[in-house]
Amino acid sequence: TNGNFKERDQAIVIVDQMAALLEARGVNIVIAPHEDDTDVSVQWVNGRYEFGEAWVIEVHRDSASGLGMDDASRRCGVYTGTSTRGIEGGQFSRQAYLRYGAHANSWTRLHTQSGHGGLGWIRQTRPAAHLLELGFMEGKNDAAHMSFLARLGAAVLFEAFT
Repeated sequence: TNGNFKERDQAIVIVDQMAALLEARGVNIVIAPHEDDTDVSVQWVNGRYEFGEAWVIEVHRDSASGLGMDDASRRCGVYTGTSTRGIEGGQFSRQAYLRYGAHANSWTRLHTQSGHGGLGWIRQTRPAAHLLELGFMEGKNDAAHMSFLARLGAAVLFEAFT
C-alpha cells in the first residue's frame, strides 16, 4: 500500500486496460481469476494450458523508498525464468520498456533474484511465465498514470510476444 492506494487494486485496473488494448490488436487474452492464493491461480493456469500454448504474465507494482518521483513512477522491470528464451525475452522487454517511455533504471532479472528467492508463477506454471513490475507504489498513483502504465505494458507485451 501507499497511502490509500493498494497494489492489488491498481494491478487489476492495469491488467484490465492492458487486456483491452491487446485484444484490440488481435491478441487472444484470458485473464486468470484474481486470487490472493498463488497456488489457486497456478492450478487454474495449469489446468488449462501446457508449455507452448500460452504465455503467463503476472502484473505488479513494485515498492521501494528513497526514489525520486519520476524514477518511482516510470521504473519498470521484468522477472524471467532461467531458460535462455526466458532471459532473452526479458532483455527484449527491458529495451521495449525504454522505447515506450519507461525510466532508464528499468531492469530485467531472473525470478531467482527476487526478494522471495523465486516467484511461484514463473517456476510452477506449465506455460512460460514472466512477471512485469510496472512502476513503484511510491510514484504517481492517479488514473491517468495507471493508463500510462497499461499502455506501456501492452506495447511491451505486444512487441515481445508476437
